[in-house]
Amino acid sequence: MIPENAPRLETADLILRRFTENDLHAVLRKLPKIKPDMPKSGAVMQRLGMKYCYSYREQWQPKNRSVIFRRYQLDLQRACPVYAEYKKNSPEWFIEKI
Repeated sequence: MIPENAPRLETADLILRRFTENDLHAVLRKLPKIKPDMPKSGAVMQRLGMKYCYSYREQWQPKNRSVIFRRYQLDLQRACPVYAEYKKNSPEWFIEKI
């Protein structure tokens, strides 16, 4: 078990410190979404315990084509809100039957 006063370790490439509730928003933002060139990644995310939240359309760069992404999320605490930034910024979002 890590003591409450565990030191912060920092290098040029990595900062290692105790996780706090304030980190939750950043973690939700970084959680994976299905890449258009990896269609089986959704099954992998489900096996890891992640739940499908919604799908959204995005103009994918650098190929400049319209792609549908599926958003999965792993709830780290009860009643964890669904990260909705992709939904807010997308011209089109919907919920698929998975």
